[in-house]
Amino acid sequence: MFFQFQSREMELCAQAGDSLENPVDEIPQWTTSRQDREPLTIWYGAFSNSQPTYAPCNSSWEPQAMPANRSLPCDTDDIPIIPSIVLWGPNLVDLPVLQSPDSRFAGCQPSPLLPNDPGCLLPSPLIRSLSPKQGYSEEEWEAMKETLHRLYMKEGKSLDEVIVIMTLVYHFKATPKMYYWRFRKWPDFQKNAVQAQSVTSKGLRQKPEVLRTRRKEKLREISDFEDLLFQRLAGNIAASTSSSSLSIKSTETYRLQEVVLHSVHNFVFGLFETHRWTADQFSIFPPSGSLDLSRMWQQLADQVFGARVLIRKLEMRHAGQTFRNIFHLLERAAFSPDPAMMVKFWRICLYFMDICASMNNYSLLNSFFQHYRSLLLTRYQENYPLVQLLGALAKVENEAMLRTLQIGYLKSIHSLKSFLRGDHAVVLSMWSNYIKHWGFDSLHPTELAASYRVLLTEADFRLGRCSNLSISVLHQFTYSVFYNLHDDAMSFELAIDLLQRSQEVLSSLHPQWQWGLEAQAFAFASKVVALIYGNQGSRVKAQKYYKEAISLFERGDRECRTRALMLANELTHCMTRWHDVDDAKRLHWNQCLVASTLSEQANTGQGTE
Repeated sequence: MFFQFQSREMELCAQAGDSLENPVDEIPQWTTSRQDREPLTIWYGAFSNSQPTYAPCNSSWEPQAMPANRSLPCDTDDIPIIPSIVLWGPNLVDLPVLQSPDSRFAGCQPSPLLPNDPGCLLPSPLIRSLSPKQGYSEEEWEAMKETLHRLYMKEGKSLDEVIVIMTLVYHFKATPKMYYWRFRKWPDFQKNAVQAQSVTSKGLRQKPEVLRTRRKEKLREISDFEDLLFQRLAGNIAASTSSSSLSIKSTETYRLQEVVLHSVHNFVFGLFETHRWTADQFSIFPPSGSLDLSRMWQQLADQVFGARVLIRKLEMRHAGQTFRNIFHLLERAAFSPDPAMMVKFWRICLYFMDICASMNNYSLLNSFFQHYRSLLLTRYQENYPLVQLLGALAKVENEAMLRTLQIGYLKSIHSLKSFLRGDHAVVLSMWSNYIKHWGFDSLHPTELAASYRVLLTEADFRLGRCSNLSISVLHQFTYSVFYNLHDDAMSFELAIDLLQRSQEVLSSLHPQWQWGLEAQAFAFASKVVALIYGNQGSRVKAQKYYKEAISLFERGDRECRTRALMLANELTHCMTRWHDVDDAKRLHWNQCLVASTLSEQANTGQGTE
């Protein structure tokens, strides 16, 4: 398969393979060349010569050419892509769909399912994502009966929880009305109040209706947009699973993925219902006497990202030092329950996946799970949600790991938004990051941008343009617009604003920069401006913004120097493509000098967000 890089990335990000961990990390984006594409290629997933199963459509249907400004998310050029089928045309779930695949902003209006549209493609002959009107066959419902009975009756899960598990794990997309109708038809599915109160399975709630009171109050505040976004992204997972990907999933894998979702739900529920964490529009606050470890979890994510940069540069000795820092930080963060863990954990796992893929050895990710779990077991029991989560992840097969991380990430957003609202700054950051990875046909980037605009205005009004809060929100806003909305004009405007704000703060600090929120924002904004100038053919200006950032970070702490290596590597690839060989060689030698200084000081990078 021949790949070509998306033009807006200057063919640079993907080749360099390096990027910045925002509050949301950046991943190279890909498109495919239509003329070199193999027959029956499945867009946005595993590329295959095998014939997929179609609904009653024109049998000679040809997949549409990939529309402009669409991209294939992939963590790196090495990491395997989830086998999936995600379509340009209307989705098969009961949600609004794209009206025109060629329009960047066409997702705001619904359109009907067209008979010859690629949306007619079915991901599996057994488990399909169908419209509610058509429903599933008797055989398909019977195939799921035992699983539904176990989840709903034996384990006492609510219907909402059952629907999430059935959609994300079993790719079985049905509406609540369908379930209620089916349960009335099955005599052994009559759940009454006595049965609900008698659930005593290990780790489950005894009185769900009592304990869910505060959660229901929060749920009533969730907007239609927030709920629709989750439903659509969850529906995409159900609709995007090919029969080949289903065949690699053992019964154990299904059950492990159930444990992942259930553990995420219980952990978040416990934080806000039992430990009484609270939140305002921007932040999350610990209860009295508890620690706020959000900075430490951000620092952990930064460190793992830095290790990925060093391994790509084959700086194994320095990467080893960074890994020692990572596991030391983990030992400090492990024992205090914190929502920041759910915010950063999945990104950290994706960085480890990337590292493991580049080394063709996944033992490092498993070691991370096992070490974290062993730390928790020194204080908590086996039924503690995080212990169960890490134990399940450690047993997931490599082939199913990326999809497991995806559904765990989406479930984390789903659980957190129940308590924080979907337009909370932290949840918006998670939405943006998830959509960058997997929500490539989402219809909602414009709504996310509008929410960010409201948050930024409020943050500026409360604390000023150069406050940590305003810079953090603007950073996330710029990221979302650049990578999800694909609006270069707005991205450029926001990035210039972010540059000015962050530089104003950094200029008043110590001459040697330390990695933190402002430095991270400055690096990201410099990169965005340089990429956009490069897209426009202004190579001199593109080099100027890269070189200024590189020069400043080279004089910073260890984490800053690591980011200088990353930016310099991107610029080197860019110069090589521009046939500026001499400058590229000089920059390469300079990278070697910077790398040699990484062992001179231990990292003191500050956490952000």
